[in-house]
Amino acid sequence: MINLIMVTQSLEEKFRDIVSSWIRNVEENIIWITSMIKDAALTIGRASYSSMIIIGVIMWCMNIQKYHARRLIYGGIILALITELLA
Repeated sequence: MINLIMVTQSLEEKFRDIVSSWIRNVEENIIWITSMIKDAALTIGRASYSSMIIIGVIMWCMNIQKYHARRLIYGGIILALITELLA
């Protein structure tokens, strides 16, 4: 009877170890995925605000649709602030 209890506890401990290791692995994978998504979003955001500001400055300097150029510059600056604050 004592051996049966020890085997049951051993099986229960093994089951708990397996489940806890599985949960740890899932947690690590979720952290890795969110980190990759954050890095990709930052890269896309930085490319977007850089190109918006550059195109806006070029358009403004060449007197091509100054209103739209100014809006591109303001939008790029706002996007830069938001992106870098969230980084």
